Amino acid sequence: MDLTPVNYDISQIAAILKNVEDLLFPTSKRDRPLVTYNIEEGSVRHIFKTSI
Repeated sequence: MDLTPVNYDISQIAAILKNVEDLLFPTSKRDRPLVTYNIEEGSVRHIFKTSI
């Protein structure tokens, strides 16, 4: 079965979300810009966008 956002397990998404803020903003989380998230078709692509 091909991997898609429809059959991608929520625990995998949670693990990525848990770590992304630390990767993008290791020192200053209080004053960080808004970060958005989108899952797209493909090999499951996690797209994070920020205004930096």
